[in-house]
Amino acid sequence: MVRGWCWYPETVQVKQAVNEGDYRCCCNGCKAKTGFTIWIFLDALSLLYSFMQLVSTTTDRTTLVVASLQSPVATIMVIFAIMSILTLKPVYMQVYGIFYLIEVVLLAIAFVVAIIGLSVVGFEISQSHGITTQQQNTKTTILTVIAEYIASLLIGAALVIWKCWVTYNFYRYIRDRQLLIDQQMRQSVPVEMVQTKEPVEKLC
Repeated sequence: MVRGWCWYPETVQVKQAVNEGDYRCCCNGCKAKTGFTIWIFLDALSLLYSFMQLVSTTTDRTTLVVASLQSPVATIMVIFAIMSILTLKPVYMQVYGIFYLIEVVLLAIAFVVAIIGLSVVGFEISQSHGITTQQQNTKTTILTVIAEYIASLLIGAALVIWKCWVTYNFYRYIRDRQLLIDQQMRQSVPVEMVQTKEPVEKLC
């Protein structure tokens, strides 16, 4: 393992100046670093809420089990994410990325299963016939709830895609920045010439 990396991206070539402003959020409204920082702040708030559930005496057993399983992994992810923001070292972002990739895969599987399950249940209910007016009203209510839940899942999927985009672009910035620093060090260029928030000038 190369120092500062979990794995070294040997196939990536940095041939131009690395500017933090060139790596944007998917909405292009802010830098990827800013967007990623906002997401991690929200993750930290969610983690704090999980800790509050763990110590709360009113938390039901199912919620307590879920919180106790999620909290250790979420804590590790938030720590590595914060370290990557503060130090801009690829090794922290790569470790975070491993955990995050697993999380995204599990979320994708849960999303597909939930969509299929809700669609099947909704179809079965919609095909029912010979029911009373009260049963028809109940049927309509259930179908409405299912539709709303599917809509919320789709919104959640869009947010996950948004976070994936921001996370990947922030990693690209950290990766390219460090690759350029390594390149300059090999050419005996002082590291001080590479700045965090200003463009890194091309080597002559």
